[in-house]
Amino acid sequence: MSDDELTPEKIAAAIERLEAEKRRRSEGKPAAPVYINVERTLADPTSNPIFNSPPTRRAKPKARKAAKPREASLTPVPFYVFTTPKAIGDDPGAIAESYYVTDGKLLALCDAAGVPGEWHPISERGPLRTAQHLLKQRLAARRGTGPDHRPIVYPKLGLA
Repeated sequence: MSDDELTPEKIAAAIERLEAEKRRRSEGKPAAPVYINVERTLADPTSNPIFNSPPTRRAKPKARKAAKPREASLTPVPFYVFTTPKAIGDDPGAIAESYYVTDGKLLALCDAAGVPGEWHPISERGPLRTAQHLLKQRLAARRGTGPDHRPIVYPKLGLA
C-alpha cells in the first residue's frame, strides 16, 4: 500500500485496530487471529493425476480345464465294518471292506474302481456312518434270517 492510497478513514481504522490490540495484550488475552485474504482458484481438471491416470490393465483370466465326467471326479473312500464279534482268544473275528463315494449330500456304495451303485442321502452323523449303515443292511440281506444271523451282542462290562 502506498501513501497515496491512505485516506483519513483508513488511517483512523488502522489506529483503532492498534489501540484494540494494545488493550487486549494489557489484559492478558491472546491476540485476535488475523486472516489473510487468499485468492482461491480451481485447479484444471486435466492436471489431476488421480482422475487422469490411465486405467490399470486387468490380468488375463486363466484357461479353465475341461470338466471331468461325474464318474471320473468321484474318488472311492475305503471303510471297514465288523461283521462278527471282535477277536476273542483264537477267534480272529471278521470284517467287511467296502468303498463309498459322495456327491454333494448324496452317498453311494461302490467298488474299488469307484463305480457307484444306488444313491442315498447322507445322514446327520456323517458320510462314514451312513456308509457303514448301508453296508450292514446289504450284508444282513445276504445272510438272511436265523439263529446264527442275529445282531452282534457284546457283553456288558458293568460300566453303564
